[in-house]
Amino acid sequence: APDAVQIPGAKGQKGRKNLAPPTEAEYGAQYEKVKQVHTDRAAILSLMEKLPASERQLLPDIVETTEGLYARALDLGKTLNEMDQNFGKETPDRIRRQLDELSGQPDSEERSRRIRLLEQQVKTATELMSRRQSIADRIESSVLAMQNVRFDLIRLRSAGVNAVLGDITQATQQARALSRDVENLIAAAGEIKEAMG
Repeated sequence: APDAVQIPGAKGQKGRKNLAPPTEAEYGAQYEKVKQVHTDRAAILSLMEKLPASERQLLPDIVETTEGLYARALDLGKTLNEMDQNFGKETPDRIRRQLDELSGQPDSEERSRRIRLLEQQVKTATELMSRRQSIADRIESSVLAMQNVRFDLIRLRSAGVNAVLGDITQATQQARALSRDVENLIAAAGEIKEAMG
């Protein structure tokens, strides 16, 4: 989008870099979502820079919230990609199939031991799949939150700050709350990485 290009030498963004776009190798199936968040981040920063200083002062949290949400979306995208590569979505079903095969074999101590181990694996795999779904849901929410902030800023340019201020403040508050929620999820994701490691 034309508004996604950051202005070279823009004032008021010292220390903010044009970050390299995400790569498909890094994010796998999450690439399109992470790329969207990257594009929206650049657009939001550019739109904020184009606002008069008086209007920027009315929206002090937008840039910081955008940067925080962007960083967390990248973390979630990487974590989910790693989970998909190391774990796979079909794992609980694959383990259940092994259990079904074992149930048809003659009773023995070895068979009982393998069944106990596989039952533990099913429990762990099911828990990991539940956490994976939570991460996937947060990525979707991050994409939507960034888009809401971007769209409200676009509306602000055409309708004026007073017409949009309430909406953009609400979008920023939702993005900030999501960002905090994602922080907790990232901590849980660290446990998932250890479990998979």
